[in-house]
Amino acid sequence: MNLVIFDIDGTLTDSDELDEVCFIKAVKDFWDIDTFNTDWESYGNYTDSFVLREIAKEHLGREPHREELNAFEDYFASLLDAAVSEVPGLLRPIDGAAALLMELIADTDDIAVGIATGALRKSAERKLSAFDFDILGANKVAFSCSSDAYTREDIILHTEEKMKYRYGSEPFDAKIYVGDGVWDAKASKALGYTFIGRGVGERAEALKAEGAVRVFENYLPRADFVQYIRTLGNVLV
Repeated sequence: MNLVIFDIDGTLTDSDELDEVCFIKAVKDFWDIDTFNTDWESYGNYTDSFVLREIAKEHLGREPHREELNAFEDYFASLLDAAVSEVPGLLRPIDGAAALLMELIADTDDIAVGIATGALRKSAERKLSAFDFDILGANKVAFSCSSDAYTREDIILHTEEKMKYRYGSEPFDAKIYVGDGVWDAKASKALGYTFIGRGVGERAEALKAEGAVRVFENYLPRADFVQYIRTLGNVLV
């Protein structure tokens, strides 16, 4: 069995810009901070919880309390809700992603599916609501986010452990992470995962330069993506 774990923003949903705009506004409003570092790649780890911790340390002189993070998460999610309500269609799946996930969840016994995102739990759940079926309600899908761990590597491993518990302790034939950022590629390399990119243009070239074995613009036709995952497993066995 192969394990394939997906990121969310820019990978399953076309939500990078929406997420960034709402996150920046949430930080400014919640902590009354006018300006802060938005060069996400300059942070040691690009996950919401890690970035929030670093911002609080720099501007407040301390780490955020758990109650603060919970309140921030609620406010951030409310901004996402408001933006999506104001502009219908603003949050949508990447082309082919919905059908791909439905097939992987329902019709494949040789591929285990997980989601590991650097987003906070409530914002991640909002983005997954763009799909017209309950992804996290599916018994085959494990989910982890930056509410579970600070680093992307630990978030991915958190999902992997859930899948091992679900499917048994036998090693997976291939472990694959699908993402749209160079931080996804670097985390995959650090963990020994095969990395598949999702992107176009300069982003696609950057992902290839970071070691992506292949970069997809979208998931159409989905059979190509599914077959490629199976091919990776055959190569690595």
